[in-house]
Amino acid sequence: MGKQLLVIAVWILVLLPTSLYAQSVSPETLADADGKFVQVNGASIYYIERGPEDGQAVLLLHGFLGSTDDWNPVIDVLAGAGYRVIAFDRPPFGLSDKSTALDYSVTGQATLTLGLMDALGMARASLVGHSAGGSVAAQVALTAPERVEKLALVSAAIELGDGSDEPPNFGPLSFIIEADADDPDAQRQLRDLVTSPLAQIFAGELVGRDMFQLEGWEGGLLAFVRDNLNVSDPMQADDLSALTLPVVLIWGERDEIVPLEVGERLHSALPEAEWVLYSEAGHMVMQDVTDAFNATLVDFLGG
Repeated sequence: MGKQLLVIAVWILVLLPTSLYAQSVSPETLADADGKFVQVNGASIYYIERGPEDGQAVLLLHGFLGSTDDWNPVIDVLAGAGYRVIAFDRPPFGLSDKSTALDYSVTGQATLTLGLMDALGMARASLVGHSAGGSVAAQVALTAPERVEKLALVSAAIELGDGSDEPPNFGPLSFIIEADADDPDAQRQLRDLVTSPLAQIFAGELVGRDMFQLEGWEGGLLAFVRDNLNVSDPMQADDLSALTLPVVLIWGERDEIVPLEVGERLHSALPEAEWVLYSEAGHMVMQDVTDAFNATLVDFLGG
C-alpha cells in the first residue's frame, strides 16, 4: 500500500464510530456459517470458500480495514459461474491473526498468500485484489508468476517507485510512525483516538469492522503501519511490465481513495492490460456497480 494512501487510511480510521470497539468476543463467534480458520505460516487465517471443488480457483484479496464482507456481492456470482472461490481476511484485518510478530509488508503478505494457496491445495489461481489487496496480488504475481492464472487489479493501491523518499505527514498521529507495536501506551493512544468524541461525530461507513471487537487489534494495526511505512523498495514499473499473464485494471472514476491517476499510471506500466473504467463508481467498485463489475470479472476470468 502506498505511503500517502496509508496516511489517508489511518485518518479514516480515526473517524470510525466508538461503538465498534467492544473487544468482547472470539473470532469464531463472528465467523459466517461456512467460514473456516486455517493455520498458515504460524498465523490463523479466516476464509470463506464457495463453488465446486474442481472449479478453476479464484482468490479474492480485500483492502485496508476490509474483510471477506467486501466480496459479498461477488462470491456467489463467481461460484455460480463454476469457479472455486476463496475470500480471506488479510491479517491483521477481519477475523484473522493480529499478532505484532507477523510481517505485514506487501512482500510478507504475498508470502502468506502463497502459503494459504498451499494450505488449501491451490497449485494455481486467478487473483482479484482490491485497493491495498491489489498491491499484494501484484506482488504474488511477481514472486510466483507460475502460480497465477490471471490478475484483476481493482482500484489497486500501487504507487510505483519514482525515486522520492519524502516521509508522509501524519500530523498529530505522528506517534504511529515511531510507536512500538507492543507498547501498551502506544496501543492505548491508538484506542483513545478511535474512541474519541471526534470518532462519535464522524461515523464513517466502512466494511471489515469485526476486527475492532477482537483483542489485539491495536497492536496489529500499529504493526501493519510499521511494516508498510518502512518500505525502501517500492514496486517498479519495469517489474510490472515484465508480467506476461492476462491482467485487467478496473477503476471507479469517482474514486477518492485511490484516484484515477494511480490507475492510469498502472495502465502505462501495463499497456497490454485490459482497462475498464466505471464513471458512476467510487472506490468500492464491486459494490457501487455490482452487476457491471461481476459481468466484467466473469468475462475476464473466462475469456
